[in-house]
Amino acid sequence: MELGRGDYAKYPFLPESGKFVQMQELSISNLVDGSNDNIINRAKERIIEAAKRQEVSDKSYDYDVELLSFPVSLMLVKAANIKHFIPQYSFAEAIRVEHLMEKEKNKDLVIFIFKTMLNIPIEEVSFTSGSKLYEFRIPVVEYLKRSTKIHGEPWKLISKPIEQGYVYLNTHDLIRLIRDETSDLIYTKITDISIPKLPSQLEDILEEIRSYIPRPRPKLTIISPSKYPPCVMKALDLIQNGKNLPHFGRFLMATYLLKTGKTVDDIVDYFSKAPDFNEKITKYQVEHVSGLKGGKISYNVPLCKTLQTHNFCFKTAECGTIKSPTQFGIKRIKRIN
Repeated sequence: MELGRGDYAKYPFLPESGKFVQMQELSISNLVDGSNDNIINRAKERIIEAAKRQEVSDKSYDYDVELLSFPVSLMLVKAANIKHFIPQYSFAEAIRVEHLMEKEKNKDLVIFIFKTMLNIPIEEVSFTSGSKLYEFRIPVVEYLKRSTKIHGEPWKLISKPIEQGYVYLNTHDLIRLIRDETSDLIYTKITDISIPKLPSQLEDILEEIRSYIPRPRPKLTIISPSKYPPCVMKALDLIQNGKNLPHFGRFLMATYLLKTGKTVDDIVDYFSKAPDFNEKITKYQVEHVSGLKGGKISYNVPLCKTLQTHNFCFKTAECGTIKSPTQFGIKRIKRIN
């Protein structure tokens, strides 16, 4: 389908948008000649918004500035050389895209973006189940690849209408499925950029940008990692490498670490590596799980069968016949002794 400049501005990560950018012949030299200050300022604004609010605002009404500021922002993020911020920035841009797609009136464009990014068959339908209307369907196997990363009963396969190997979805569900792919795509674009020597004007802007990016918290040493069950190790590995951990993985990690004696602040430090980290929200959630807030109920570590249901079980031979991750270290010690 043909895209317009407004579409390019809203979804600048698409190949068609990149081709349009190349046609503008924007270069490092003409970026700093004074004629493109609005593009540089918007690129800087995008980055500062991501650092402060974990989300980039939508100014797609200003077509050329919004579109051209996107690759400039990626270049500046790469040039800033703050590696822990790259996944955070990618996630913030992905949230912007998600919100725009939620408001997108052109369903053909939604389908086009989905097919372009994921290369999977998607069909527009009008299917009613109960009182709910479903506008799209995708193959079950493609749904499962993505839905297992999202925690919550509504995302379980049993909660969705299924027919002839297809899962039926509404627009909101379809768009939510694409968030991680959008974030990964933008992350790859940043890491693949080759940075030339920048003029002094841009170096000054980089220094300003760096002042807004929070310093990474020191990496905590994992005590006796060999005694942690594989599921917890997987959660810790994703977090420590700045990857987006599914909600159920976060719940497992919080409950397990609390049981091993870690404090709320310790666990918040672990989560600080997440691309969508918000200290205030994270601390409240961990306190809620610990029983310090909310209903004053301390949550138990989920059982192995529950982890299997949520596709967050990474069982190895060392797990043996344990029924809970909390039994992993105990049984291992008994075998050693």
